[in-house]
Amino acid sequence: MLDKKYAAQGLVVLGFPCNQFGKLEPGGADEIAQTCHIDYGVSFPMFEKVDVNGAGTHPVFRFLKDELPGVLGGSSGTSLNS
Repeated sequence: MLDKKYAAQGLVVLGFPCNQFGKLEPGGADEIAQTCHIDYGVSFPMFEKVDVNGAGTHPVFRFLKDELPGVLGGSSGTSLNS
């Protein structure tokens, strides 16, 4: 995993569950935590479920889309589509 491979260089992976992509995260925080930590061995920090598209877009993803439009969205690139 990237988080373990590059941790010594200072990389910190942050998990933001989202149910906008194929409805893959329908559960609540406890269910998501179990799936990620127990079933898949995720050890990086996990946040509450967020929206990455639409009116309720989480501020982190709004910032990323604004700053990296050719990578994460905006008018000149691939967007984070649901």
